[in-house]
Amino acid sequence: MTSSGIAFLGDAGKIAATGAKRILAIQPMGKELQVTVQFAPGESSVVLQGYCPQFVRADKGDVQMDAATHVFSVQLDKPTDSDQATITFTPTKVAEVPPGAFATTWKTDNAGGTATDIEFKATGSNFSIHWEDLFDPSSTGGPQV
Repeated sequence: MTSSGIAFLGDAGKIAATGAKRILAIQPMGKELQVTVQFAPGESSVVLQGYCPQFVRADKGDVQMDAATHVFSVQLDKPTDSDQATITFTPTKVAEVPPGAFATTWKTDNAGGTATDIEFKATGSNFSIHWEDLFDPSSTGGPQV
């Protein structure tokens, strides 16, 4: 684990030939971790993996994180003008949802019933919901995640 709080695990499913160097640099930079990758001839992308107890965002690619194991992955594409790419990872306490993924607002008072659950169905995803009663935060004990 680096000083950034991120453990970099490497590239998924790839083994570099003897003497070849795939990961050129792993550089902790305060709370961030910068990784430089060397692409093989004909390779257009590589999937990188790491571990962090917090959610992670990256300056390139779409980070996928398993909320149960805290293992994250991101596809890093090869730049058009180089055989190397640098990506910066940053731990964050909040999972970021890409714009346009979804947004929802609801109101529930469970009139006539005692149910307090709101169900969200999803396939192949792990996510947390942040909710609170804006008019009476004490009713939920503050923000719920």
